[in-house]
Amino acid sequence: MQYSISKKLVFAFGLIFIFFTIVYSQNKDINSSIDEKEIPLLSLNTDTILFKFNNEFTIVSFFSIYCGHCIAELNSLEENYEKWKTEFNLEIIAVAGKTDIVDFNKIQKFANRKLYNFPLYIDITNKLAEYIFNSKDVKKEENFRLFNGKIDVLKPQMFIFDSSGNIIMQKRAFIVGDEQKIYEFLKIHHSKQ
Repeated sequence: MQYSISKKLVFAFGLIFIFFTIVYSQNKDINSSIDEKEIPLLSLNTDTILFKFNNEFTIVSFFSIYCGHCIAELNSLEENYEKWKTEFNLEIIAVAGKTDIVDFNKIQKFANRKLYNFPLYIDITNKLAEYIFNSKDVKKEENFRLFNGKIDVLKPQMFIFDSSGNIIMQKRAFIVGDEQKIYEFLKIHHSKQ
């Protein structure tokens, strides 16, 4: 009797060891193959995508579903998306931080209710926040915080990237009328391309 329990325990521990070995090796391979300009993000249909800066401009808007200014900014981006997309070869993505994963179902419901034409993601690995934080042209003071040992982007906050993944504009907070300033900024930088 004792022999069969010991055998079962050894077998169970063996399976656990094999499972963690496989999981660790897969994560190690994924992380070691990530180009710094290919950023893993979790889509709202639970697929992990590798996001790349492919367009002339990419607007990344960090948001929280509990932030009225964030939602106002997303609504403003939605109102201008089609025009800016066509005129400036622009992509917009809205990103919730890694800590927002606890509200994943609420974010899905929010997205289904709003029906934005641009995708909403979660920075599940925190790679986008780290990439931005480590960029040379980013203003760090009062725009980021350390939360559970991870960089957290304070919201609402918008970054505009060029096609090489360089930050060319950073904007914190949202005020009605900001969309006109963003348009003028894009127009000036588009003509320089």
